[in-house]
Amino acid sequence: MKQSNALEPVTLIIEDYNGWFANIIKSSFYRPETLPEISTPESFSVWASHLREQKKVDANLIDRLTQTHQYLIESGNKLINSRGTPDQKVFDFFIQSHEDFISRLVRLEIDSLLATSGIDQLTGFRTEAVLIADLERELERRARRGNPFTICLTRIDEQKNVDHLLSNIHTASQAIRTCMRNFDDAYRLRENEFLISLKHADTRGGLKFIERLNEELKKIAADFTMSSCVAEPIPGDDLSEMMKNIRLDLEKIAMGGGGDVSQYEDISPLQRFVKSIAGKDQS
Repeated sequence: MKQSNALEPVTLIIEDYNGWFANIIKSSFYRPETLPEISTPESFSVWASHLREQKKVDANLIDRLTQTHQYLIESGNKLINSRGTPDQKVFDFFIQSHEDFISRLVRLEIDSLLATSGIDQLTGFRTEAVLIADLERELERRARRGNPFTICLTRIDEQKNVDHLLSNIHTASQAIRTCMRNFDDAYRLRENEFLISLKHADTRGGLKFIERLNEELKKIAADFTMSSCVAEPIPGDDLSEMMKNIRLDLEKIAMGGGGDVSQYEDISPLQRFVKSIAGKDQS
């Protein structure tokens, strides 16, 4: 592992784990005695240890990738040790864990080749430069498998000064990281704005995430509030237009004092305009 580019081994790691994955799938359908012994690849563990030593990749990213790897190995071992037809939930979780693990490896490799890495240096979250492409992949996955996903756009409310903002960004990112699951994704978009992509979650799951986030902020005695909007994209949605409208909804929450959450409504531009006029008349 003495390559000049720390991410060069990714292709070899993917080959190792795809081979291991294929052998486990075979073991679920054929008698074990007819197949070679299945051994867990070590290439990822060695590589992750090497990255930690070099400190060229954000430690939080390595931690999350390592956790995803652990889920994959555990679910694979359950299939190896099962007798007869494997439990469908275990089998499905193994398939999903493998897809998540490989996807994160590929994404890390691609990000390293971008002029802008796609990683926010302050929080370790992904950035708006890769957001739409990531969400489009999730929409494609939903179209293929029917698995819902939800986005939560959340924004730190009124700031006192730059130093205060930086402190709050750090606090908010830690709270978000505490509340999200390992296979979810978080993005820092504008200076005080975050987006969380919740996999296998509908709108109710998104609202529950915001509840957990607000509870965590209270728990750590954060001296700021966050305004949030939850949306569940479906295939065919214009993601750029949706983001624009969600930000307009956040602006309305901020004008009302902030610290609240709304559920995004997919309505026509005319309906949205009429609704905004009605809101002004009421105020």
